Amino acid sequence: GKCQSLTISELLNSGVRALDLRPRYTASRESDIALNNLEIYHGYRATGVLFKDAIAEIVAFLKENTTETVVINLLKESSGGTDYSSTWRTAIRTCLQNNSQYVLTQLTASTALTSCRGKIIRMVPKACITTSCTEP
Repeated sequence: GKCQSLTISELLNSGVRALDLRPRYTASRESDIALNNLEIYHGYRATGVLFKDAIAEIVAFLKENTTETVVINLLKESSGGTDYSSTWRTAIRTCLQNNSQYVLTQLTASTALTSCRGKIIRMVPKACITTSCTEP
């Protein structure tokens, strides 16, 4: 079955502030690889939500709730699907850069809470901290 029946907006309006987003390309040809084909999956299940639309919903929530922060855990879903890692990273970066006003780009131990308000915080996989990582 489905993991969630609520939309991202409904989750956020219900108090959820951390989301596990796993985008994967729905295209089967490299020529079709684009941000418009990057869909959120959970395992082999498509959610019907494009990554860019998920980010747009989060940004809309943050515009209305300027003191809130949304944490996203962003992993490349690779169970079955097309694996174009470099274009995947580029599409993710492009989407986040297109919404850069709402993305906290640097989080350190000394980052003040006020700097996080109205922002998306992207969690970095542990492997990216301890090794050279190519995730966005």
